[in-house]
Amino acid sequence: MKFKVLIVVLLISTFGYGIFGGDIRLTDHGKILLSDDPMLGGPASFCVTEDNKFIVSDFKLCDIKIYDSKGKFLKVFGSMGFGPNEFGQLLAITYSKKMLIVSDVAQKKFFIYERKGDLDFVRTKEIRSSIIGFDLKLQGNELYITGDITSPKNETYCIFSLNIKENNRLSYILPAHIKYGLNSENEYQHEVLGKRDYGVIGRKGRIDIVGNVAYYYWEGDLKIFKIDLEKKTFSTFGEKTSHYRKPSSSNKLINALSSRDMNTYASIKGRMSYLSFISASPKYVLLIYTSCNDAKDYTKMLTKDDIIMLMQVYSLDGKFLKEILIPGDTGNEFFFDKRENILYTIIYAEDKDYDLKYAIQKYKFND
Repeated sequence: MKFKVLIVVLLISTFGYGIFGGDIRLTDHGKILLSDDPMLGGPASFCVTEDNKFIVSDFKLCDIKIYDSKGKFLKVFGSMGFGPNEFGQLLAITYSKKMLIVSDVAQKKFFIYERKGDLDFVRTKEIRSSIIGFDLKLQGNELYITGDITSPKNETYCIFSLNIKENNRLSYILPAHIKYGLNSENEYQHEVLGKRDYGVIGRKGRIDIVGNVAYYYWEGDLKIFKIDLEKKTFSTFGEKTSHYRKPSSSNKLINALSSRDMNTYASIKGRMSYLSFISASPKYVLLIYTSCNDAKDYTKMLTKDDIIMLMQVYSLDGKFLKEILIPGDTGNEFFFDKRENILYTIIYAEDKDYDLKYAIQKYKFND
């Protein structure tokens, strides 16, 4: 017990937990166990409604499950398939003002649901799109989507939007070559599409929006894009502290993926820092990324205790304010309630029978 306490103290000292007067802590009821009847096969994305219900997309069972604030199962809708009210492969979801939007990769569609009453979600529209939506955000009638798309001028963009009221009108926002720090579409075609380097690192991006300003990142670089959505102009910011280890490609990483040596592949990637989440409120921008206690020994398999999550806090104009260690277990998916300053994440729940169960971990962010 003393040894564990010492580790926590060292981490707090090393990572500046609570510096600059802010901190993040588990709430009094920090872990909310989700009902396992029916089973939650594998959460792909989740969100929290205005009345504190959890909406979870299950990518394994291809349905949407709803739980109350204590984790009690309330309702499921959808099933695996390509017919009415079915999903082929779920990915991202977003919820805003009683509207739920679901990205179905297999059907190449975005499905729009309107919330009627307490638990009824009625599918009102579907939008065909060949793009995998890594992240979705609804702002008014504009659905902002991260995922590469080619414009009529054969230029690749990593952010675009669909107007869900005006015949799905498309707007192209951020060119993909800028995302990677390149100078042109030609460089993007040669350096990104023509090589495997970026493929093994990852290409996902996430976005959040305040007013007419979007904040966006790519998982492989700690660089936040601040985008004026009306003028289509942007600036960048980001503080790469000593805890951040930028992902990079290597022959060892590429060969591990080619030979399907997933243990080596996961071991190498686990020692790099990946951006996991961004949230922008009227006061600040929050960014979460991973870091590893053991950065060199690739032969050693990582455990959950080796990986830690760090939260960076910025002002809306990009000034770095602090970096905070997130205590306890965290998952790969997050949701930030801007009304209450509550951060949620889905985690594996320990179970004595070794059954696969999930819980919502709940943190309070104090600024």
